[in-house]
Amino acid sequence: MCSATGTTLQVHPHLFRSVLGRQREILEYRVRQTERGADIAVRCIGALDSAELQREIATELTAAGLERAEVSIRQVKGLERLGTGKLKRFVPLQTEGPATARPLGVD
Repeated sequence: MCSATGTTLQVHPHLFRSVLGRQREILEYRVRQTERGADIAVRCIGALDSAELQREIATELTAAGLERAEVSIRQVKGLERLGTGKLKRFVPLQTEGPATARPLGVD
């Protein structure tokens, strides 16, 4: 993520896990780091207040130093898993490497 000053800001996955883990409706999630925040896919049971959750995560990102954080949350029916069956919950921003490199589970 990039701060308002243009410097790279590293955010520990726990920032997301602590907020998302408190939501009883969320069965599983995947956080994709973006230049300005995060794109989050969630598999839920029941109703989820996505707007409030977006605000809460944006507030946490702002407290961590990312001004005007942009967070999107979308509900999905399922999340792609690794060959071992494990779910990759956090996909960091691709800042280097070949242009064709894509994180796991790109929809």
